[in-house]
Amino acid sequence: TYNVIVKSNDKIDVSKFQSFLTPYGIENAKGKIALNIELNEKTEKGYINLENISLESTKAKLKLANFNGPISFNGRNIKIENIKANLNNSPLDIDGFVDFTDFASLPKDDLIRTLPYKFHFKMNNFNYFYPEVIKLSASTELTVTNEEVYGNLIIKDATIYDIPNNYYRDFFSLLKEQLRRVRTDVPQTKEEDKDSRKAKEKTEEIKKILNKLMPIDFIVKTEKPILIDMDNFNIVVPEVYGKLYIDL
Repeated sequence: TYNVIVKSNDKIDVSKFQSFLTPYGIENAKGKIALNIELNEKTEKGYINLENISLESTKAKLKLANFNGPISFNGRNIKIENIKANLNNSPLDIDGFVDFTDFASLPKDDLIRTLPYKFHFKMNNFNYFYPEVIKLSASTELTVTNEEVYGNLIIKDATIYDIPNNYYRDFFSLLKEQLRRVRTDVPQTKEEDKDSRKAKEKTEEIKKILNKLMPIDFIVKTEKPILIDMDNFNIVVPEVYGKLYIDL
């Protein structure tokens, strides 16, 4: 038999966990957590109450503040109800659940599809700026479950300065190489073989990840055309210069 009761008479200071968060790039942890948990042979229940939690990722240029709300569990079902926060000074609402009832019997390599869960996110007037990469103003409502992902993104204003993603560059480098071979019929060198092989391997990795994902029904709309202002966007057709506007 067992009987475990965890109750925080005094609220837990989140800043005490900063040393554990720093390796993950999370800084300036603040706020309080209240716990009330009871575990025994007949009962598994409790709650965690978040009060004015603040976290910051200087690398990702994201700042979460005023993170408030309850996380409760009964049995092996965890519920997130009406959690509110500010992300980069924009209001964020979160609710959802995760059901761990049959966790032991689920295939661990495909939990994203087999573990029952549902999360709903809503954010208005989100402003994001990453120097030399992107400047974005948008609103979104997104629902993520183990069966599907659906929602919308309304881009109010956006400028893309760069896409710092090796997959993107490798994919277009591979495409560029294929076009070059067709145009010039130049024999392939060993170095080109190696580069092309690496690019193919990475695109195959992307395919494997996408094949595991649930169906996605996500609508993207623009209130103003997206400006792509990239000096190196001409990776496929190097003769093309200037700015590109995309309107969805």
